Amino acid sequence: MSVPPRGDEDFDFDARFAAIISPIADSMDWDADLTHDSRLESGQYDAISRDEAIAAERAEKEAAEHREAEQRDARRAQRRVERAQELAEYNADKAAAEAAYNSDDGHFTPPPPPPLPRLRGVTIGGVLLVFAGIVLIAFPALLVIDTQLTMILGLLLLMAGVGTLVSRLRRSNSEDDNGAVL
Repeated sequence: MSVPPRGDEDFDFDARFAAIISPIADSMDWDADLTHDSRLESGQYDAISRDEAIAAERAEKEAAEHREAEQRDARRAQRRVERAQELAEYNADKAAAEAAYNSDDGHFTPPPPPPLPRLRGVTIGGVLLVFAGIVLIAFPALLVIDTQLTMILGLLLLMAGVGTLVSRLRRSNSEDDNGAVL
């Protein structure tokens, strides 16, 4: 495309634009509505009036849309049936797996726990000291002596009991133990 030189006022832009567009305009339908129909101008609907042709074309479009809607509904119904079948298969597989799991009696059952060890005399004495210390702290009027002295005696009994219990704990010699040990 050539650009006109400056100062050329005789150049007809509209004529140049029409020359560029004319081959395209014949093959394109520029109207979005149904008021202009090329079939009417070509004489295809000679016996039918213009309104009847437009109504017939609208009816064709509505029928096509109706057929498409029916096809969509049929596809949706088919998908629903397929999903229902897949869900039924999934539930059946899940029930079969659960039944197989429940019927398996060979799963691990832990052995019974070992019996509790027998308490030694020192352990029983430590627990009794803790209990006596708590009782004297809670009820200082149990002894006939001064209440402050009873509280001190109760605190000493409590500390002696806890000290005895902690000192008698088993010592572990494992070096790979990562847990806390009292």
